[in-house]
Amino acid sequence: MLSGLDFHALQKATWPAICLAASGTPLAPRQVITLEGNMRRNHVASVSVALLFLFLALGCGEGQNPVQRYGEEVLKAKGRVERVRAQADMKALETAIQQYYVENGRFPASLTELPIVQNQRIDVSLFAYDPGTGNIQLR
Repeated sequence: MLSGLDFHALQKATWPAICLAASGTPLAPRQVITLEGNMRRNHVASVSVALLFLFLALGCGEGQNPVQRYGEEVLKAKGRVERVRAQADMKALETAIQQYYVENGRFPASLTELPIVQNQRIDVSLFAYDPGTGNIQLR
């Protein structure tokens, strides 16, 4: 139907001229407006379908789901924060153990004897403590 027209001619042509070229018979202005509205709707629908397909093809491949990746990154970040906090708590506990030894001449029997544990929220279950040597390690 429109094979005789090239793309540039279609861009410059008016809707009545295109309709006349396509059908071979002139159309009333109301028919042209309806045809123009239908073509716009069809164009929007095809662009929407193309974008949806592109999103699904690129964004939702195996292991490529953006929401899943975001959740995994949040969990990794949380794990890193917990490790860093545990290491900082361990350094604070080592210092408190040494201070306790200097003041009392012995190591505390348990980490709960340390004032730092009583005053701050330190999870002592994360640490292995040897009261004989005063050594502390992350579990």
